[in-house]
Amino acid sequence: MAAQTYYPRATRRGAGGLQQMIAALIKITAGDTVDFAADFGKVIAASIVGDTKGVPAITPIAGGSIAGTVVTLPAGYLNDDLDLMIIGSALQVSS
Repeated sequence: MAAQTYYPRATRRGAGGLQQMIAALIKITAGDTVDFAADFGKVIAASIVGDTKGVPAITPIAGGSIAGTVVTLPAGYLNDDLDLMIIGSALQVSS
């Protein structure tokens, strides 16, 4: 269960403080964790986008888990690259 680095590809913030991000992950394996605390106060949803192991679509993180800002990746991955759609509360930026 290794902690992985993510690479933000696109981010947008909406009304009400929610934020969406597409994050690229490189060489991940089942059980790896990714902490999104640098960009999110809390992650409320995570989906795999365009999974190369199946039909390109948005697939829920079934079998994985979300705890605060940490997403644990589900079974079925071994040295794979994938994109995640992350949705959660945006960090407050102080002026």
